[in-house]
Amino acid sequence: MWAILSIRVENKPGILFKVTHLFRSRNFNIESITVGVMENPEFSKMTITTVGTEKQ
Repeated sequence: MWAILSIRVENKPGILFKVTHLFRSRNFNIESITVGVMENPEFSKMTITTVGTEKQ
Protein backbone atom coordinates (compact mmCIF):
# COMPACT_ATOMS: atom_id res chain seq x y z
CA MET A 1 0.00 0.00 0.00
CA TRP A 2 1.45 3.36 -1.08
CA ALA A 3 1.30 6.42 1.14
CA ILE A 4 2.28 9.96 0.23
CA LEU A 5 2.82 12.34 3.12
CA SER A 6 3.27 16.07 2.86
CA ILE A 7 4.49 17.66 6.07
CA ARG A 8 5.67 21.08 7.17
CA VAL A 9 8.86 21.02 9.22
CA GLU A 10 11.14 23.59 10.79
CA ASN A 11 13.94 24.59 8.44
CA LYS A 12 16.90 23.79 10.69
CA PRO A 13 19.77 21.29 10.77
CA GLY A 14 18.92 17.75 11.85
CA ILE A 15 15.22 17.73 10.94
CA LEU A 16 15.68 15.44 7.91
CA PHE A 17 17.54 12.96 10.12
CA LYS A 18 14.81 13.03 12.78
CA VAL A 19 12.02 12.39 10.27
CA THR A 20 13.84 9.60 8.43
CA HIS A 21 14.79 8.03 11.77
CA LEU A 22 11.09 7.81 12.68
CA PHE A 23 10.44 5.85 9.48
CA ARG A 24 13.43 3.57 10.05
CA SER A 25 12.46 2.84 13.64
CA ARG A 26 9.02 1.70 12.43
CA ASN A 27 10.51 -0.41 9.63
CA PHE A 28 9.07 1.67 6.76
CA ASN A 29 11.01 2.07 3.53
CA ILE A 30 11.10 5.57 2.03
CA GLU A 31 10.70 5.28 -1.73
CA SER A 32 11.20 8.99 -2.40
CA ILE A 33 11.66 12.20 -0.46
CA THR A 34 11.56 15.81 -1.62
CA VAL A 35 12.23 18.87 0.51
CA GLY A 36 11.81 22.52 -0.39
CA VAL A 37 11.70 25.85 1.45
CA MET A 38 8.24 27.40 1.86
CA GLU A 39 7.33 31.08 1.49
CA ASN A 40 8.27 31.52 5.14
CA PRO A 41 11.97 30.51 5.18
CA GLU A 42 11.62 29.23 8.76
CA PHE A 43 9.73 26.20 7.38
CA SER A 44 10.22 23.57 4.69
CA LYS A 45 7.74 21.25 3.00
CA MET A 46 8.74 17.59 3.02
CA THR A 47 6.97 15.14 0.69
CA ILE A 48 7.63 11.47 1.46
CA THR A 49 6.46 8.44 -0.52
CA THR A 50 6.51 5.12 1.28
CA VAL A 51 5.21 1.58 0.85
CA GLY A 52 3.87 -0.54 3.66
CA THR A 53 1.41 -3.25 4.45
CA GLU A 54 -2.05 -2.58 5.85
CA LYS A 55 -0.84 -4.01 9.16
CA GLN A 56 1.91 -1.37 9.39
